[in-house]
Amino acid sequence: YWNPVIAELEAAGATAVPVTLRGFGARADENAPGITAADHAADIVAAIDTTGSDEVILVAHSEGGKAATLAWDRARDRVVRMVYVETVLPDTNGRVTYPEDRVALDWLAANQPGMLHRGLMPVPADIAPEYRGRSNPMPLTLLFGEVRLENGPLPDTPRTLILARDSSLPVLKQ
Repeated sequence: YWNPVIAELEAAGATAVPVTLRGFGARADENAPGITAADHAADIVAAIDTTGSDEVILVAHSEGGKAATLAWDRARDRVVRMVYVETVLPDTNGRVTYPEDRVALDWLAANQPGMLHRGLMPVPADIAPEYRGRSNPMPLTLLFGEVRLENGPLPDTPRTLILARDSSLPVLKQ
């Protein structure tokens, strides 16, 4: 679903580098319970490295916001803008938390202990049919794992938040 966005960016003269995170898409065979946001951040930083650019605009979507925040921390000298699409913004210390995370984790422990033991959340049965064949179980470490910065508080890099008109995501005060 990113192909139309990439095409528009490239038509406007930008170089767009889509990143396939381990465990998803073409890298689905790498899916495992222990994949963390830090693993995905390493994938993003590796992609940034391949660009050779010193001025990167990093775009994050959904659960990828955690990984992109960590990638920003690790490549902060090259990231000139962060764009968060339908995801939660980090606070200045890099914490990315959904207020519902603790409630959801407690619910899983009480109602789906096998899921916690396996470490993967299955693809929801009601997922849109067009995504069913392209969706993988989500490692719980991605959903509930902690995001830790390595280089101190995040810099004052410009950030843009894009939410859907009917978004239910909380907007953190910056």
